[in-house]
Amino acid sequence: MWTAEEKVREFVDKFVLIKDGDVLAAGISGGADSVCLFYLLIELQKWRKFRFVAVHVNHELRGEEACKDEKFVENLCMEN
Repeated sequence: MWTAEEKVREFVDKFVLIKDGDVLAAGISGGADSVCLFYLLIELQKWRKFRFVAVHVNHELRGEEACKDEKFVENLCMEN
C-alpha cells in the first residue's frame, strides 16, 4: 500500500513537475483540501529542494469567516 505522498512523488517524477531549485506557489484557502496540500508540499521539500510559497487571498466576501480563514492560514504558515 502506497501513501499519498508516495503517489504524488511518483506522479511528480513521471511528468517532471518539480525540480530542485524551483519555486512553487500554492493557494491555501484554509479548507481541508488546501491544508492537506500545504502539508504534502512541506513533506515533499524533504525529497526535492524547492521553495514553497503559500498564497492566501481574502476577498472579504464572507465577512468574519473570511477573516478567520486568513488568520488560520497565517498561523499555519508561521508554525511551519
